[in-house]
Amino acid sequence: MSESKKKVPILQRATELESLKALLLAFAILCLSNGCKTSSANPSPSLNGRWTGSGVFRGQTNPAIMDFYQTPGGWRAFGGRSDLPDYLFTPLRNIRYQHPHLSFDLPDGSETRSFEGTVSGKTIKVVSRGQKQVVIELQRTGDAPPLPFTEEAIEVRNGEVKLGGDLLLPSGPGPHPAIVLIHGSGKGTRDSCRIFGNIFVRHGVAALLYDKRDAGYDPSGYDLAEHHDLAGDALAAVALLKARDDIRDDQIGLGGWSQGSWVGAIAAAQSHDVAFVIAVSGAGVSFEEVHIFLQEAGLRSRGFSDHEVSEATDALRRLNDFVRKGNPQGAQPMLEEARRKRWFGFSYLPHSAPNETELRTGIRWRNLDFDPTSYWERVKVPVLRIFGERDDRAPVDRSVARTREAFQRAGNTRYTIKVFPGADHGIAIAPKPSASDQRSTGVDEVPKFAPGYLDTMTGWLREQLGLGR
Repeated sequence: MSESKKKVPILQRATELESLKALLLAFAILCLSNGCKTSSANPSPSLNGRWTGSGVFRGQTNPAIMDFYQTPGGWRAFGGRSDLPDYLFTPLRNIRYQHPHLSFDLPDGSETRSFEGTVSGKTIKVVSRGQKQVVIELQRTGDAPPLPFTEEAIEVRNGEVKLGGDLLLPSGPGPHPAIVLIHGSGKGTRDSCRIFGNIFVRHGVAALLYDKRDAGYDPSGYDLAEHHDLAGDALAAVALLKARDDIRDDQIGLGGWSQGSWVGAIAAAQSHDVAFVIAVSGAGVSFEEVHIFLQEAGLRSRGFSDHEVSEATDALRRLNDFVRKGNPQGAQPMLEEARRKRWFGFSYLPHSAPNETELRTGIRWRNLDFDPTSYWERVKVPVLRIFGERDDRAPVDRSVARTREAFQRAGNTRYTIKVFPGADHGIAIAPKPSASDQRSTGVDEVPKFAPGYLDTMTGWLREQLGLGR
């Protein structure tokens, strides 16, 4: 056999290898451009849509609903109870979906529950982490309703303090009026006021929600953030909105709940950039008077006599007087005597007189004589003040009277004060107990907002902004 005949198979084999390499290279490029999908016949189930079912906690079952949306920025979703309006839905955070695995965080008051589970066909089943487990099972029932607003992540900067947040913008062209929502006492995140943001944005008003600054807490549970610092944060949020082309800079207001009402009063008194204020369940008396009211109400609810209630109130006033005079340790003998009384454990008296650190950092002592009416009397813009008749955290009648007097001193006739009968601090009316409470599923045990509460806020706001009622 000649040399040329021996080389032919080798050359053919080399050519075949080059063709195979080219084919493999083309396949690799195709994979990269198409995500290496193995088959389009069985794609991963999409989360898009409305999912309904139930959530079970401690043997109680509640109807549940979740709406999932796939956006260019990732997954968005909102969850709530299917027997409640969708403005009460809470946004899900940190959504992670890699079929079949699904996980997300769900804000629950000041805390957050983390869930993880699976998606199987048209079924979602997730379980919360931790000891107090919540099990949610849902079925896909159709398309999720279109979102009535857009949402944008923002950052509020007040000096060196940076606070994350969300801006909810109405659908349609701007510029829009806007409201900055201010937290009550304790821990607060952008989701703490989300319900009201959801409502206002549906009425054409942009809503800015932000995380409350965390200054820590004293041993009694009070947060250490100072009211004036919190007011500075709210005004920084107003400044952020004023700088935007899609917001009307002459129609930016504040909405505050509980402690947030005090913060709103301080901010509105300090700035001409605030166009209106909504203040809900904020006491119209000093910090000292709030504590006296809380102590008296608490002792009476536990059956203590009028004499005992008076005795405890006198001790609290004496302690406060020692603090005002700069001699808190002078109250120590009185506190030692009070500790022997059976009402002491239910009072607002500390076991020992506050030390220098507590006096310097504790909001209770720093703001002992803080009076919100001294700020309301400097506010000239429209104000809506709302109270619940059965508020157990502030003397409502006295708060109403003192607030009205403050507006009169200010010469401000553009104020409205509304007291909702039977409503509590949250302007909710608790459900009446029934004989079946012990066997209840919990579905009917959720307090409902007082009739007319939300309509009062949105109607008043639309009227002030010229949007019609």
